Amino acid sequence: MKSAYLLRFASGARRHTVGCWSKMSPKELLLAVGVFNARQVFITGGELAPHDLRPLTTLLITSSFSVQLETSGIIAIQVHPCTWVTVNQRSALPGGLTVLDEALTLANEFKRPSTSLSISTNC
Repeated sequence: MKSAYLLRFASGARRHTVGCWSKMSPKELLLAVGVFNARQVFITGGELAPHDLRPLTTLLITSSFSVQLETSGIIAIQVHPCTWVTVNQRSALPGGLTVLDEALTLANEFKRPSTSLSISTNC
């Protein structure tokens, strides 16, 4: 079994009770993750798409980590091209929002309330 490191981003009231990795620079995060034996990094919690995650995901991937994150797909996501992206299409998105075509094009995996579909990647 391979180990994984979880970077949890929380929004709203929960952000004060969860680790504040979002306040760290990509280099600081690399150092924090690097002390563990894990080579897989999962970025989760809240909606990550409003953040430009290219510096972080690029640094992790070029440092031999594999990176995965999950998004609702309602906001354009900015990540390194080799980031494994899961679009979690909830049955009822807030405010009648829909998943962006751009998110569907970028996705490696789709989750719907009753199904899951994975697509291979070239990375």
